[in-house]
Amino acid sequence: MSKQEKPKLSIKNQIEKLKQKGVKFEIFNEDKATKFLQNNSYLFKVKAYCNTYKQKDKDGKTLPYQNLDFAYLVDLSTIDMHLRRFIIRLTLDMEHILKTKLMRDFNNSASDGYDIVAEFLKKDSYVDNFIDEQIKKSSKPTAPAQFILRDYKKEDLAIWNFIEVIQFGHFINFAKFFYEKYTNDDFNKIKDSLFNIKCIRNACAHNNCILADLKDNISQPQRQTIDKIFNKKIFKNLTPKGISNNLKNQTINDFITLLFVYDEICKSKDMKKYCYIELVELLTKSLLRNKVFYKNNILIKARFRFCTRIINYLK
Repeated sequence: MSKQEKPKLSIKNQIEKLKQKGVKFEIFNEDKATKFLQNNSYLFKVKAYCNTYKQKDKDGKTLPYQNLDFAYLVDLSTIDMHLRRFIIRLTLDMEHILKTKLMRDFNNSASDGYDIVAEFLKKDSYVDNFIDEQIKKSSKPTAPAQFILRDYKKEDLAIWNFIEVIQFGHFINFAKFFYEKYTNDDFNKIKDSLFNIKCIRNACAHNNCILADLKDNISQPQRQTIDKIFNKKIFKNLTPKGISNNLKNQTINDFITLLFVYDEICKSKDMKKYCYIELVELLTKSLLRNKVFYKNNILIKARFRFCTRIINYLK
């Protein structure tokens, strides 16, 4: 898009633009919307939630939004914020659980802790370059990893300090490398799902609008997740294809995959119980609080029912 096609707009003109596209300001009037866009959020972020309401005619032309009030966008942005915060906390717990498992399995292996790191860095140039960069910066450290690396040369890194200075995506790659050498059935159950967890964690960490578009946007959902839902008979009348169809949204696919991996790796029944109770309350209270907003949106209601059914099963 050029500057001419997308010029800078005042908040008043932003609201006018939304009205031209079919967004109403009946529940959330224009004065409230102006204050919201001044103090709480900004147009590009709020408008992202319009994607779920976007419709096209048979010729592919975008139609005006139907049954969409600005209040719905504000509400979705609030739900999104709470869900992102929940996912961040959950993935931090999962990272700790996975690192604890890795260290336990390492202690039972023949590795001295240094050889495995050296072999991995030789194979993965991206992480190797990352470590080099962090070591360079460690003379004037500004990040936790750099403070740790002040006391080490790269060849002195062992598994127990290495996993503390790498990013989550690096850790996933390292864990896969480790378990290729020291096979583990428990890790094999989840290894293909870890990329999905990395994706949704990164999206949340970067404050992306994960609920911006709930329409189908992927063709191949996570196979392990489909199989788990089907084998556990969570939906009595859904075939694997039917389950797959419900997972053809990237956020839904990654989120449900995240929950199944957490359920697999977390051994504390109390932790899992509180996690699922909190999540059900978050989704239920959020959507029931303003359920009238979504009564005409079949897609949002279907996504909500699908997710809460699985969460209630896990609970």
